[in-house]
Amino acid sequence: MNRAFSGCSNIMMTATDIPDLSNVTNMLTAVSLSTANYDSLLNRWSQLTLQTGVTFDAPECYYSDAASNAKNTIINNFYWTINDHESFHQYTITANSAGNGTVDPATQAVNYGEDSAEITATPDAGYHFVQWEDGDTDNPRIITNVTADITLTAKFEITPTTVTITANSAGTYYVTPVLDGYSFDPPVITVQITDNNVVAQNFTAIKNTISAP
Repeated sequence: MNRAFSGCSNIMMTATDIPDLSNVTNMLTAVSLSTANYDSLLNRWSQLTLQTGVTFDAPECYYSDAASNAKNTIINNFYWTINDHESFHQYTITANSAGNGTVDPATQAVNYGEDSAEITATPDAGYHFVQWEDGDTDNPRIITNVTADITLTAKFEITPTTVTITANSAGTYYVTPVLDGYSFDPPVITVQITDNNVVAQNFTAIKNTISAP
Protein backbone atom coordinates (compact mmCIF):
# COMPACT_ATOMS: atom_id res chain seq x y z
CA MET A 1 0.00 0.00 0.00
CA ASN A 2 1.58 3.28 -1.11
CA ARG A 3 0.71 6.78 0.19
CA ALA A 4 -2.24 5.41 2.19
CA PHE A 5 -3.28 8.73 3.74
CA SER A 6 -1.55 11.13 1.36
CA GLY A 7 -3.09 14.57 1.38
CA CYS A 8 -5.26 14.05 4.44
CA SER A 9 -5.36 17.00 6.82
CA ASN A 10 -4.68 16.26 10.49
CA ILE A 11 -6.39 12.88 10.61
CA MET A 12 -7.04 11.36 14.02
CA MET A 13 -5.50 7.93 14.67
CA THR A 14 -7.16 6.55 17.79
CA ALA A 15 -6.87 2.79 17.21
CA THR A 16 -5.45 0.87 20.15
CA ASP A 17 -3.65 -1.68 17.95
CA ILE A 18 -1.45 -1.36 14.89
CA PRO A 19 -2.11 -2.82 11.43
CA ASP A 20 0.30 -4.89 9.36
CA LEU A 21 2.64 -2.31 7.85
CA SER A 22 4.94 -4.71 6.06
CA ASN A 23 4.02 -3.46 2.60
CA VAL A 24 3.04 0.10 3.47
CA THR A 25 5.21 2.89 2.01
CA ASN A 26 4.94 6.66 2.34
CA MET A 27 2.02 6.18 4.72
CA LEU A 28 1.81 9.77 5.95
CA THR A 29 3.43 11.53 3.01
CA ALA A 30 1.80 14.96 2.57
CA VAL A 31 -0.15 14.44 5.81
CA SER A 32 0.16 17.18 8.44
CA LEU A 33 -0.77 15.80 11.82
CA SER A 34 -0.73 18.25 14.67
CA THR A 35 2.23 17.79 16.98
CA ALA A 36 -0.10 16.73 19.80
CA ASN A 37 -1.81 14.15 17.57
CA TYR A 38 1.47 12.75 16.27
CA ASP A 39 2.90 12.64 19.81
CA SER A 40 -0.15 10.64 20.90
CA LEU A 41 0.32 8.19 18.03
CA LEU A 42 3.98 7.52 18.86
CA ASN A 43 3.25 7.22 22.59
CA ARG A 44 0.50 4.63 22.00
CA TRP A 45 2.53 2.61 19.50
CA SER A 46 5.54 2.51 21.82
CA GLN A 47 3.45 0.56 24.34
CA LEU A 48 2.53 -2.18 21.85
CA THR A 49 4.41 -5.16 20.46
CA LEU A 50 5.19 -3.94 16.97
CA GLN A 51 6.39 -5.52 13.78
CA THR A 52 10.11 -5.18 13.33
CA GLY A 53 12.06 -3.51 10.58
CA VAL A 54 9.30 -1.14 9.41
CA THR A 55 10.09 2.07 7.53
CA PHE A 56 7.55 4.67 8.62
CA ASP A 57 7.41 7.81 6.48
CA ALA A 58 5.85 10.91 8.05
CA PRO A 59 7.86 13.76 6.48
CA GLU A 60 5.30 16.45 7.35
CA CYS A 61 4.88 15.39 10.97
CA TYR A 62 6.65 16.91 13.98
CA TYR A 63 7.06 15.32 17.39
CA SER A 64 7.85 17.13 20.64
CA ASP A 65 9.83 16.23 23.74
CA ALA A 66 6.68 14.51 25.02
CA ALA A 67 7.10 11.76 22.42
CA SER A 68 10.88 11.65 22.15
CA ASN A 69 11.25 8.64 24.44
CA ALA A 70 8.41 6.82 22.69
CA LYS A 71 10.03 7.29 19.28
CA ASN A 72 13.35 6.02 20.62
CA THR A 73 11.61 2.98 22.09
CA ILE A 74 10.09 2.09 18.73
CA ILE A 75 13.41 2.56 16.94
CA ASN A 76 15.56 0.73 19.47
CA ASN A 77 13.22 -2.14 20.38
CA PHE A 78 11.59 -2.80 17.00
CA TYR A 79 14.25 -1.49 14.61
CA TRP A 80 11.99 0.96 12.82
CA THR A 81 13.20 3.69 10.54
CA ILE A 82 11.04 6.74 11.23
CA ASN A 83 11.31 9.65 8.82
CA ASP A 84 9.77 12.65 10.55
CA HIS A 85 10.94 15.86 12.25
CA GLU A 86 11.56 17.14 15.75
CA SER A 87 9.26 20.02 16.54
CA PHE A 88 10.81 23.46 16.82
CA HIS A 89 12.51 23.67 20.18
CA GLN A 90 13.90 26.87 21.60
CA TYR A 91 17.21 27.12 23.40
CA THR A 92 18.53 29.93 25.58
CA ILE A 93 21.78 31.76 24.96
CA THR A 94 22.99 33.58 28.06
CA ALA A 95 25.79 36.14 27.77
CA ASN A 96 27.66 37.45 30.81
CA SER A 97 30.47 39.89 31.50
CA ALA A 98 33.45 38.88 33.65
CA GLY A 99 33.59 42.53 34.74
CA ASN A 100 34.65 45.92 33.35
CA GLY A 101 32.19 45.78 30.47
CA THR A 102 28.67 44.87 29.40
CA VAL A 103 27.12 42.33 27.02
CA ASP A 104 23.99 42.75 24.92
CA PRO A 105 21.64 40.96 24.69
CA ALA A 106 22.07 39.22 28.02
CA THR A 107 19.67 36.44 27.01
CA GLN A 108 17.91 35.36 23.85
CA ALA A 109 15.80 32.41 22.72
CA VAL A 110 16.81 30.68 19.50
CA ASN A 111 14.93 27.98 17.61
CA TYR A 112 16.62 24.62 17.15
CA GLY A 113 19.14 24.72 14.30
CA GLU A 114 18.88 28.47 13.76
CA ASP A 115 21.49 31.19 14.30
CA SER A 116 21.50 33.63 17.18
CA ALA A 117 21.25 37.39 16.89
CA GLU A 118 24.50 39.32 17.23
CA ILE A 119 25.93 39.37 20.76
CA THR A 120 28.03 42.46 21.44
CA ALA A 121 30.57 42.93 24.22
CA THR A 122 31.15 46.60 25.12
CA PRO A 123 34.09 47.51 27.41
CA ASP A 124 33.96 50.16 30.10
CA ALA A 125 36.06 53.29 29.63
CA GLY A 126 39.74 52.40 29.81
CA TYR A 127 39.19 48.71 29.03
CA HIS A 128 39.04 46.63 25.87
CA PHE A 129 37.41 43.33 24.90
CA VAL A 130 39.85 40.40 24.89
CA GLN A 131 37.84 37.27 24.12
CA TRP A 132 34.92 35.10 25.11
CA GLU A 133 35.62 32.53 27.78
CA ASP A 134 35.65 29.71 25.19
CA GLY A 135 38.51 31.46 23.35
CA ASP A 136 36.48 32.95 20.50
CA THR A 137 37.48 36.55 19.70
CA ASP A 138 34.61 37.58 17.39
CA ASN A 139 32.83 40.70 18.59
CA PRO A 140 29.99 41.02 17.77
CA ARG A 141 29.48 37.26 17.79
CA ILE A 142 26.83 35.04 16.20
CA ILE A 143 26.25 31.47 17.36
CA THR A 144 25.33 29.30 14.37
CA ASN A 145 23.19 26.15 14.29
CA VAL A 146 22.06 26.32 17.91
CA THR A 147 21.16 22.87 19.26
CA ALA A 148 21.57 23.37 23.02
CA ASP A 149 21.53 26.02 25.75
CA ILE A 150 24.73 28.07 25.67
CA THR A 151 26.38 30.38 28.20
CA LEU A 152 29.03 32.88 27.09
CA THR A 153 31.24 35.10 29.22
CA ALA A 154 33.06 38.15 27.82
CA LYS A 155 36.50 38.98 29.20
CA PHE A 156 37.87 42.52 29.33
CA GLU A 157 41.27 43.91 30.23
CA ILE A 158 42.58 47.35 31.06
CA THR A 159 43.90 49.28 28.08
CA PRO A 160 47.39 50.69 28.70
CA THR A 161 47.78 54.29 27.62
CA THR A 162 50.60 56.82 27.67
CA VAL A 163 50.85 60.47 28.46
CA THR A 164 53.75 62.62 27.30
CA ILE A 165 55.31 65.36 29.43
CA THR A 166 57.32 67.85 27.44
CA ALA A 167 59.73 69.80 29.62
CA ASN A 168 61.93 72.71 28.63
CA SER A 169 63.62 73.07 31.98
CA ALA A 170 64.85 70.72 34.67
CA GLY A 171 62.53 70.00 37.56
CA THR A 172 59.70 67.85 38.85
CA TYR A 173 56.51 67.55 36.82
CA TYR A 174 53.14 66.16 37.81
CA VAL A 175 51.19 63.88 35.49
CA THR A 176 47.63 64.89 34.65
CA PRO A 177 45.39 61.93 33.66
CA VAL A 178 44.25 62.05 30.05
CA LEU A 179 41.35 59.65 30.52
CA ASP A 180 38.62 59.83 33.11
CA GLY A 181 39.29 57.45 35.98
CA TYR A 182 42.98 56.98 35.24
CA SER A 183 46.00 57.77 37.33
CA PHE A 184 49.65 57.20 36.51
CA ASP A 185 52.54 55.27 37.93
CA PRO A 186 54.69 57.00 38.98
CA PRO A 187 52.58 60.13 39.49
CA VAL A 188 55.65 62.39 39.38
CA ILE A 189 58.85 62.31 37.41
CA THR A 190 62.04 64.34 37.57
CA VAL A 191 63.01 65.52 34.09
CA GLN A 192 66.63 66.27 33.24
CA ILE A 193 67.34 68.82 30.52
CA THR A 194 70.65 68.79 28.64
CA ASP A 195 71.75 71.41 26.11
CA ASN A 196 68.29 72.94 26.03
CA ASN A 197 66.83 69.76 24.47
CA VAL A 198 63.14 69.02 24.97
CA VAL A 199 62.67 65.72 26.78
CA ALA A 200 59.52 63.56 26.44
CA GLN A 201 58.76 60.93 29.09
CA ASN A 202 56.06 58.19 28.71
CA PHE A 203 53.94 56.97 31.60
CA THR A 204 51.86 53.80 31.84
CA ALA A 205 48.29 54.32 32.98
CA ILE A 206 47.02 52.39 36.01
CA LYS A 207 43.29 52.20 36.59
CA ASN A 208 42.09 53.59 39.92
CA THR A 209 45.26 53.08 41.92
CA ILE A 210 47.54 56.07 42.52
CA SER A 211 46.02 59.52 42.32
CA ALA A 212 48.23 62.28 41.06
CA PRO A 213 48.62 65.19 43.50
